[in-house]
Amino acid sequence: MKKKVLLYISSYKFTKIDRYKYEFDKLESKHNLKIIIHDLSDILSKRLDAVFLGEINKKNYYKFGSLSNWIKSFERLKKKYDLTIFNNVSRYGFNSIIINFHLKKSNLPIIVSPSPQVYDPPIEQNLKSYISKYKKVFTNPFLVYYYLKIYIVTFLNSLITFEHLFILQSGSFNNYVVLKSKKKTIVDFHARDYSNYLNIKKNLKKKNIITYVDTAGPYFPDDWVMIGKKLNFNYKNWYNIINNFLNYVEKKYKAKVIVIPHPKNRNKTNPYFNEKHGRTFDRSIDASTKLIPSSKFVISYNAHSTAVNYAIASSTPYFNTYSNEVKKDYRLYGLCLALAKETGCKIVNITQNYKYKNFKFDKVKANQKQFDYYKYKYLTSEKIKGTSNYNILANIIFNKTN
Repeated sequence: MKKKVLLYISSYKFTKIDRYKYEFDKLESKHNLKIIIHDLSDILSKRLDAVFLGEINKKNYYKFGSLSNWIKSFERLKKKYDLTIFNNVSRYGFNSIIINFHLKKSNLPIIVSPSPQVYDPPIEQNLKSYISKYKKVFTNPFLVYYYLKIYIVTFLNSLITFEHLFILQSGSFNNYVVLKSKKKTIVDFHARDYSNYLNIKKNLKKKNIITYVDTAGPYFPDDWVMIGKKLNFNYKNWYNIINNFLNYVEKKYKAKVIVIPHPKNRNKTNPYFNEKHGRTFDRSIDASTKLIPSSKFVISYNAHSTAVNYAIASSTPYFNTYSNEVKKDYRLYGLCLALAKETGCKIVNITQNYKYKNFKFDKVKANQKQFDYYKYKYLTSEKIKGTSNYNILANIIFNKTN
């Protein structure tokens, strides 16, 4: 009998944080399952992958520079193991069509995880928004190519019909794009952050700390910069505002502020915002899981981030902050406002200190009614209460129930 193996196929560099988020170590140790990672970032997303910084996890990790090498390796694995495929192949590169076609031909069980894990507000559809969008696109040749490629590749991928897909759905929200298949099995699945919290919540205690959730940019480039978007932020002003605000919060509430760098930049140093400015950083892979639920309250800045999931899971007050620098970019500012509204979290402009000095962060309680709404719409289901994701994955792999 062939050994059961989970093959995770990634469009991006697979880091230690990814391994932690997906609970692969637990899946291996608790269920004696072998997990193999196929990193196809050089084939699918080399340009975008430049922003995905961080240490790579080398355990059963294989990176491919050509489709032919990957196909050969995939065929060998098919013969050797009883494979289940976790397909995390983005549909934005032409090579994704070939990869998905080979996966379809294999007739192996395919797992996909299309749930957004965070509220992604729909773009306002009116004449003004269309003019603004197309003005930005058609004045940038690279963006013209980028969006045209997305439309073509998405269409061609839609012509591939899989035999059977296991669709991991977080919450009740199901307005997502998924590959076509003759048969679909919807599997209730926690948002990854929510499940990470479940795994350690018994060991968590409230501490005299305040957590600050940092964003990927603007000092470090985010995905939008890598596809040609131009930013006009003043880095020095952007981070001076944050530093002054956090200094005030730490002194006012007599609690240590701990900064969690964005996963993409977890081990990188920002000259405008680092330990030399008096900040304390936690760069560990499980920083968000252990710090956010243990905090008096949590602060994010311009963050359309899944980090809010930890606050919602643990009923910890979470504040969205922004400055006038953020308002220079309508997309970023709009995302910040939208997530605050959907989660019921307060939002505070920290540009002028007289505004936030009149705001009593320690008196605001978590909006539990809105937290529960968000939790069951985007993060989890009552049906899997108390069950971690690694056990749900194991049930699919070993039972392949339908």
